[in-house]
Amino acid sequence: MLFAQPVLAAEERTSQSVTPTKYLLFQIFTYSNQNLPPPEQAAATLRDIINRIGTKGDRHKKLGFAVGPLTLSHSDAQIHQIITESFRLAREQNVAVAFHLDDNMFVEKRKDLLDDKSNLEWLDFNGTLCTGRRLEWGPQPGRSAPQICFNSPAVKEAVRKRAHLIGSEIKTELDKLRFDDKDELFVGVISGWESQIGRDFDTNRCTTLCTMPGSTRQTRPPNVKLRWSR
Repeated sequence: MLFAQPVLAAEERTSQSVTPTKYLLFQIFTYSNQNLPPPEQAAATLRDIINRIGTKGDRHKKLGFAVGPLTLSHSDAQIHQIITESFRLAREQNVAVAFHLDDNMFVEKRKDLLDDKSNLEWLDFNGTLCTGRRLEWGPQPGRSAPQICFNSPAVKEAVRKRAHLIGSEIKTELDKLRFDDKDELFVGVISGWESQIGRDFDTNRCTTLCTMPGSTRQTRPPNVKLRWSR
């Protein structure tokens, strides 16, 4: 089933156009075990959005769609498919496209990261590990992956590789748009996906980030006032 949520976005483009393009975007949800919905389904959804809005706009005000979340749980092949197919739909329908990146929510398929406790965030400086996120989305709470540690070398390397892949795929498609003088069909990239949603599943405590610059996380640094990042 395809979910669409309306969002507003405006970007001051760095191109040579005098008037920056403003966008009205509708979110198309791609969960972390899914590709983009089948082309005919996605195209039908876009046509429905266009019919309801009544116009696709022009170079200064443009209708479009945002695809996401793009997650660490997606395979490289899925990321390639989502990005290339999204650009194809944008060209075909003459609407703009943006990509919405998940920064830490959906990593459940990365067992290489989750099976190593050093990649999981603490709930406190006693080293209590996050057990997962509690998602109160229905009669029974759902459970997503634990909060990952952003300063873990393995997590940083995984993010670096994924960022390189996403950037390379987008650049390839954007170069094609620029060649055809249609670069207004690319909105940009939105980073962050409900980063603070969900308490720790087992304890119902707030998920927090205990990592501090220069700290090994083994103990609370002496004479340092604790400041939680949320």
